[in-house]
Amino acid sequence: MGRFLICNFFDIVNLKISWSLDGIPESIDFINDSVFVSGDLPCNIRKIYQILKNYYSSERYDILGMLDGVEFTTFEMKVFKRLLEVPPGEVITYSELANEIGTKDGARAVGNVMRRNRFPILIPCHRVVGKNGLGGFTPGLELKKRLLDYERQLKSASGGT
Repeated sequence: MGRFLICNFFDIVNLKISWSLDGIPESIDFINDSVFVSGDLPCNIRKIYQILKNYYSSERYDILGMLDGVEFTTFEMKVFKRLLEVPPGEVITYSELANEIGTKDGARAVGNVMRRNRFPILIPCHRVVGKNGLGGFTPGLELKKRLLDYERQLKSASGGT
């Protein structure tokens, strides 16, 4: 049985961060449970928690490096690396992301990677949208809209930087 902690993400949603007994991150899930934090966290989980608590700071983090030990396909890594370059308050379409990583007509494949993303928020799949709307989001489009609206407000308040 793995370990987990629950934290609140900017009063938008509660997140459950899970990891294995050997400290390898397993997933981030959206939940409705109470907020609590354990003081006895593996180093990489403590870093993930701190990133989530300071998500909108100007500091850039090596997100994929913190997920060391988590297995991703080569295609997932390409998608996630490009997605992590999309700043808060901005979006990219599934087809734009596919084209930018060299996968013409790969919008559906990118969408599948987003659907299987075990680390939402940390790997910001909510920033990937359809050509004509929000696209999909496993936890629900209302939450996706709230996350994007919050990021746009922050971007606007900071003068767009």
